[in-house]
Amino acid sequence: TLANFVQSCVDRYALHAAGGAALFSSVAFDAVVPNVLTPLVLGQPLHLLPPDLELSGLGAALAAAAPFTFLKVTPSHLQLLTDQLTKDQACGLTGVLVVGAEAFSARNLAAWRALDPDSTVLNEYGPTEATVANSLYTTRPSDTDAFGTGLLPIGTPIANTSMYVLDGRMRPVPSGVIGQIYIGGHCLARGYERAPVLTAERFVPDPFSTEPGARLYATGDLGRVLLDGNVDFL
Repeated sequence: TLANFVQSCVDRYALHAAGGAALFSSVAFDAVVPNVLTPLVLGQPLHLLPPDLELSGLGAALAAAAPFTFLKVTPSHLQLLTDQLTKDQACGLTGVLVVGAEAFSARNLAAWRALDPDSTVLNEYGPTEATVANSLYTTRPSDTDAFGTGLLPIGTPIANTSMYVLDGRMRPVPSGVIGQIYIGGHCLARGYERAPVLTAERFVPDPFSTEPGARLYATGDLGRVLLDGNVDFL
């Protein structure tokens, strides 16, 4: 499971500068998976920011250690960096910026693009139960206008995983129709420790897989499939 996700990171990040990544959250936060393991698998440095670092100093601390191969941040972190960094600092921060863990608005992206128009910005989606990341959307220059005041899509599944938008009878809904997001594939956790009833409720048989014992995780999140195949998180 973890190897699949890390390999997808390798494929996306290997073409960028060998600056590694930074860890600036608790090791109990699920973002530790890509932030710690991806640079180490790539043979690149892992920059450990001080655990007592105040958010008011995040931008300065990251700028001092830049450039990075990639950084993973929440949309809230990105807004902080937009406010704290100069244009030169933002442009030199990272080759790939991965944004996840919260809904990512087009306005947030537009504010960052005013500082850094060129780096690759990915919108990532996936709960802890799906090994942190299940889908990726590569933002485009036109997104800030196309999505206006709305949210950016969460993209399509990474390798060895699946994602469906289903109705209450576990049937795929047509494009544009709202349903619940389900995740499948090698990324799924085994379940909740010492909680078999909750595990059975959220990890359900996968009706679309031919693999024995395959399951889907019911995220509880609402979404819809766009005409281009990307999933829209609602």
